[in-house]
Amino acid sequence: DFAGAKAGLTTLLERARAAQDAAAFLEQNESRIVTLLQQCNLHLEELAPAKRFSGRVNNNTTWTGTLLLTGDVFVPPGVVVTIKPGATIMAESCADDLARGTYAGAIEILVHGTLLAVGTAEKRIVFEPSEKNPPSSRRGPASSRFPWVGIIFAGKGANQSRLEHCVFREAQHAVVANDRAAPRVTRCHFTGGYVGITSARITGKDKAGDDLNTPG
Repeated sequence: DFAGAKAGLTTLLERARAAQDAAAFLEQNESRIVTLLQQCNLHLEELAPAKRFSGRVNNNTTWTGTLLLTGDVFVPPGVVVTIKPGATIMAESCADDLARGTYAGAIEILVHGTLLAVGTAEKRIVFEPSEKNPPSSRRGPASSRFPWVGIIFAGKGANQSRLEHCVFREAQHAVVANDRAAPRVTRCHFTGGYVGITSARITGKDKAGDDLNTPG
């Protein structure tokens, strides 16, 4: 943890001050010092406030770490959004600062361009609401009890999109493909939501590696 890495650095620096040849001591322990510095930096990134975003993505961009969506997101044709392994994309629960889209009052990611969310088995990409409340605790029709909508792919311009090793939590409709969109979805996990996948054109493999072609 951060405290352990910091303590390790402090100990090494104290030993360097006490050594007859501090430069030689630091050189001998260089790899250990670099490792501890990297660990401290990683923990500081985890503690940093989440970046915030809503609206249109105008240029190719990469999302890393934790990103808080405060309103609907639109990826237009020709634009590529890449999400790095280990990232967490949080949708502000039951909110939309743009107050528009297919589902007013809940956040959706509308993709007409390309979304590349390719995680790994060790570093999954997580899509989740900012507040975790079980849907059973909310009132109203089943499909409206969820704190965010999901990702909606539309048109052939989204056909190069990929979702791999992603986790979707408490989404109303986690992945939707409309208007002949055919993103590739492989080894993704859906939990606590209303509908995982809505489309007959989504291809790939599910989290168990079996062929995936789920009609909706």
